[in-house]
Amino acid sequence: MTKLAKRLVYVLLSLSLTLMGVSMAVNATSTDWKSKLKTQSEAKSKLTARLDFLNQRAEVETKELADANGLSEFHKRSYGERIAATKAELAKVRRSLEMTHAEYLQAQEQFKKDLSLQDETTRKLKELQANLAALEKQKGAFDEQNDQLTEMVGEMERNVSELERSAALLKANTPGGR
Repeated sequence: MTKLAKRLVYVLLSLSLTLMGVSMAVNATSTDWKSKLKTQSEAKSKLTARLDFLNQRAEVETKELADANGLSEFHKRSYGERIAATKAELAKVRRSLEMTHAEYLQAQEQFKKDLSLQDETTRKLKELQANLAALEKQKGAFDEQNDQLTEMVGEMERNVSELERSAALLKANTPGGR
């Protein structure tokens, strides 16, 4: 009997441990249904209030859409007039732009002509400056020659005056005064 009692004790121990494990699992996964019901009730009331608000907004939007459809013809005409006025202004601006572009091209051509004239004038001015420099150099050479000639004339005049004085002395010193 003792063997049978030992075996029964082991069977009871294993069954009690198994049941203890099952009860722990049930306890761990148990739910507080009262608090969960309260939380869901609050969420439902919030969602119901939000649904009512959205329904009211939908009614308001539907009414505004109906009003907008009534005004759409007026707006279409108004937008059509604005578009036509804008197109007319755009055409006017394009014409003005084309005229301005033509004037710009004309001014560019005139600028090119003026620039070529200025280049030609600059070239001629440089030539004249070169001629002027050459003439200045030539004038300098002529002045130098003139100074030399003036010195030579002065020297010749001195020689002539000396010769005249010598001739006068000779006349005075010669018997017969010849």
